Amino acid sequence: MKAIKPPPLLIVVSGPSGSGKGVALQFLTECGLEKVVTYTTRQPRPGETDKVHYNFITEEEFADLDRQGQFLEYNRTYYRDIYASPAEVLSFSETTNNQIMELDPEGYFFVKTNSLRKVVGLFILPPEIKELEQRITSRSQNSDEELQRRTALAKRQIMNAWMYDYVMVNRDIAEFKELLPKLADVLFSNQQGLQMLGELVKNIREQE
Repeated sequence: MKAIKPPPLLIVVSGPSGSGKGVALQFLTECGLEKVVTYTTRQPRPGETDKVHYNFITEEEFADLDRQGQFLEYNRTYYRDIYASPAEVLSFSETTNNQIMELDPEGYFFVKTNSLRKVVGLFILPPEIKELEQRITSRSQNSDEELQRRTALAKRQIMNAWMYDYVMVNRDIAEFKELLPKLADVLFSNQQGLQMLGELVKNIREQE
């Protein structure tokens, strides 16, 4: 009789633009989670590497992959570039590692409902709306209309934060970075506990 093995973790990170999702993804990856590389049709930004930060594809390549059923979900963010997630995250195999990925709330709810894996949602919040607006403005070179769209989208996303397993506030970047490894410890400890539980259940059944 085999021990019951817990399914691999899939940590989904969400949050409005400028909240600190990138920092969370980087630090939790360094803690041992494997990043799920998603797809986008936008051009790489300075410092970004294909198949590391994103799978950078053309709209024609996107259409072809979509016809093949390769995407879990996709959206055209801010009415321009397409962002898409691989459908493979809904299932797992013996070699699947604990993973982390970024999704918007709609994508997270779909994965949470349909995935065979243990899906844990982490939503990153700014300390207040005014600071969020400042962060969006400081990192964008777009028009006032585009900034208004980004801010409106951020507020809609925040309204969904209640549905996540964990909500973290990024008040100070140094403090935020200290908290992330602690969250990883909690998640990994729970996973190890489930693994031990499977072994114990196996032993109990063998003794019956």
